[in-house]
Amino acid sequence: MARRAVKAGIECMAATPHVNEHYGMSSGDLISAVDSANSRFEHAGLPLQVISGAEIAYQRLDGLGDETLQALSLNQAGWLLVESPSNLAAEPFVGAVAQLRHRGWQVLVAHPERCPGFQRRPELLDRLVLSGARLQITGPAVSGRFGSVVKRFAESLIERRIVHNAASDAHDAELRAPSIREHFVPLMRRRRGVESYVEWLTGPAASAVLAGEPLPPKAPNAALPGARRRRWLRS
Repeated sequence: MARRAVKAGIECMAATPHVNEHYGMSSGDLISAVDSANSRFEHAGLPLQVISGAEIAYQRLDGLGDETLQALSLNQAGWLLVESPSNLAAEPFVGAVAQLRHRGWQVLVAHPERCPGFQRRPELLDRLVLSGARLQITGPAVSGRFGSVVKRFAESLIERRIVHNAASDAHDAELRAPSIREHFVPLMRRRRGVESYVEWLTGPAASAVLAGEPLPPKAPNAALPGARRRRWLRS
């Protein structure tokens, strides 16, 4: 995976194991594993830095104290990666994120484009963004890795300029390999303005998250030409 990441132009990867009802590891074990990976990559001459983090299920948030959340935040710098629900239960998710924001945390919502609840009610994503949460899209979703419905919804979020970060969501070196930008190429060719937006997503915005800082100003906030809201799933 490290070699594929370097080939794809990736310089830094966040190790984000799931923290949910099925999976979890202590923050100490996570940091130790990240240190071990970085040592191996340095020894192999691979110019790739791995940082710690976690993809946290919203159902686990109430049981995690601030000290634990800080240790699980991306690069231990304060941004929490919270996993979107995989079903229609988007309303409770929005409430949980609002509580997290009330506690003072910066929140990055992982792969909202794959959540059926958000596909049916995209206005909930507007509520999340207005509350201060930020949205992280998965690059392969834009190129159709997760099906046509997800692809169209992902494109609509990009067109409306409410995406704030892009990730590979890599799981292995082949089927879900670490790559981001290549998945946006067809859309960049079709739609004016997307290329500079993708540069912002994968450059300044990503750097700010890793540094624990607010996101910098992005390309014009107006939607791209022809952008419009759509309801993807019928009741």
